[in-house]
Amino acid sequence: MNFIDINKNIVKEFPYTYGWLIDFEKIIMKDNCDIIIRDTDHYFDSIRVEVSSRLGDHETSWKYYSQIWDHISTHCCKCGSSNGVKTIGEYTLCSTVCRDCAEIMRISGVPIVGPELQLIPGLKHQSNIPMIKCRLKALDGHLFYKYSNDLYFQEGQFRVRNETSGEVVKLAGVYTGLRDWKGERIYTGDIVLAEDPVNRKFWGFIMFGNQWDKSDRDISPQWSGFCLAHGGGNFPSALCWASRIEVVGNVVQENEYAGPIPSDNDYESYSASHKESYKFSDENNLS
Repeated sequence: MNFIDINKNIVKEFPYTYGWLIDFEKIIMKDNCDIIIRDTDHYFDSIRVEVSSRLGDHETSWKYYSQIWDHISTHCCKCGSSNGVKTIGEYTLCSTVCRDCAEIMRISGVPIVGPELQLIPGLKHQSNIPMIKCRLKALDGHLFYKYSNDLYFQEGQFRVRNETSGEVVKLAGVYTGLRDWKGERIYTGDIVLAEDPVNRKFWGFIMFGNQWDKSDRDISPQWSGFCLAHGGGNFPSALCWASRIEVVGNVVQENEYAGPIPSDNDYESYSASHKESYKFSDENNLS
């Protein structure tokens, strides 16, 4: 697959479609055709997929292009669902999404780029979902943890599989794969206190995503795929700027939390009722 006048990182914007194109290219290469993703510099829908024939066979390349266009325009570029698909942005390739992904993308604040974009539509459409540890909130407010294959969606609600009727729950974060300096697992929606090498502190609720180029501030590359969002329209901070981190709370325990994804609004609501000056737990032991 060739990329012309465009950064290859753009494939993060359409993960399902990119995977489908990789598989489809294996088919069309047998007819000496290649897939090109390019910025055409046109005013309309300028980021496009094209098919090029190495033999100059325009009829064959057009046939494959039509198949690609039909698939792109009828399948969500994020999760692959064909449920209520529509284009909500400037580029068909990057912003043709299903009803459920469109709902997630409308959440205010930092763009959602984590596994929730596969998990939530997958549960709703009863399709393949990533195996991931989830934090759940019961109707009585207590938090507990299950893997995604223990969950299903029915009658407009997320439920936990059990021997009788499924318990109704709210999704309240997914495991990031990270642990803080004390060994505690970190979930999306956790409020994380961070400290850089010169002991400057910053904090926010953790999310997948990193909108920054590499810089001299990056000291923890293992955390480069995450950010701390601060709400209020403020630009988030890269987690890889920190030398250590600690979970100091979460936004999902608030009564107002509705899910399915922790958002800027949840953080702002939490901050309004918890005006705290965060400290690392070992600071209390310092004389």
